[in-house]
Amino acid sequence: TNSNPSDEALKSWFFDGAPPATVTFGDTTAGTSTFPASSDRAILTKFTVPADGALVKVYLRFDSTSTAGTNAKALVYADSTGVPGSQLATTTGQAVPAGGGILEFTLSLTGLTNGQQIWMGGVTDSFEAVWQTDSTGPGLSRMEATTYASPAATWTESGTGGDSVNVWADLSTGSGVNANLTGAQVATQTGTLAVAISKALAGSAATAAAGNVAPT
Repeated sequence: TNSNPSDEALKSWFFDGAPPATVTFGDTTAGTSTFPASSDRAILTKFTVPADGALVKVYLRFDSTSTAGTNAKALVYADSTGVPGSQLATTTGQAVPAGGGILEFTLSLTGLTNGQQIWMGGVTDSFEAVWQTDSTGPGLSRMEATTYASPAATWTESGTGGDSVNVWADLSTGSGVNANLTGAQVATQTGTLAVAISKALAGSAATAAAGNVAPT
């Protein structure tokens, strides 16, 4: 291979500091408490978005005492001065299996910003499932008599609880370059990096030809 120190420095500068493609946040630790599911009952817990990006997955954990018969959807609501406000996203439903476990929901909620407060959780259509909750978190907000098929656009709080919902999410940052670069710098350095890579490939081919071996 052809390794030019200046090329390596350029690549390091270009990519160094870039956030990972996906950031996971929320309550990922299995709690030791539970909260009963019920028909058209929704529960949420507030979290802080750790970076700019899009929410692409939400995970809900149900307790092992759950029996079959309940469906669940993941919900995301905006924060409104410390309580849930308007709905930002709802997913398609999934059946909660006997014995509970983790349900994974796919969505695409774009435009989230670093430090933004959002509420995540879910809604159920029956009572057989049991939510797994965490007694050490920030607590939960509960809404009764929402509609599982079409959860309310605006949250109406029916009560609160000391436990937090075992819910977490994957945030896609959509970034693969140094977050400190301006748009003009990205454009300039992309072109420069392309030249550096081309030079490295040319050097590899020349070395291989000299040794009569196929370039790698």
